[in-house]
Amino acid sequence: MRSLICIFLFSILLSAVGCSNAKRAQRLAAHHERISQAAQAANLSPEAKFDTLAQSLVAAMHEGLNIANPAKGKKYVSSYFKQNKGDMVQILEELAVWQLEMNEAQRMGFGLRLVTKPYSGDFMRLFPKFYRRYRQVSFMNDFGKKLKSTIFNNGAFKIDF
Repeated sequence: MRSLICIFLFSILLSAVGCSNAKRAQRLAAHHERISQAAQAANLSPEAKFDTLAQSLVAAMHEGLNIANPAKGKKYVSSYFKQNKGDMVQILEELAVWQLEMNEAQRMGFGLRLVTKPYSGDFMRLFPKFYRRYRQVSFMNDFGKKLKSTIFNNGAFKIDF
């Protein structure tokens, strides 16, 4: 009887692990689809594309930080950046070009709109913890530098980290 209970509990544990892995894969696919659609959409402004990217990134940061096992968390974050790298770079490059076409007042307006977005507060709170945990992910370093140069150096902000 005792061995039957142990087998039953072990099978429940295995199915729970399998379900969590499947859910992570579904979330990664959903993130990839959203970012890819935004990057390819000709009717969206660079700001709207960036909003989609930032919302997806903040959601992925939450998900990555909620994974208790560091190895699985690193795998999840690596997969997220690997799947979305091309689209992320494309969106950030479009944003940089768009900002260069703006005058100072438009850049200031964009900066003010950016800090009032719903995801901005979450991003600012999560990024330091996320970066500390996952800085060994190589694209995380590259993306952080690209994001900083796109948003802060070309836009209204001149902040040096």
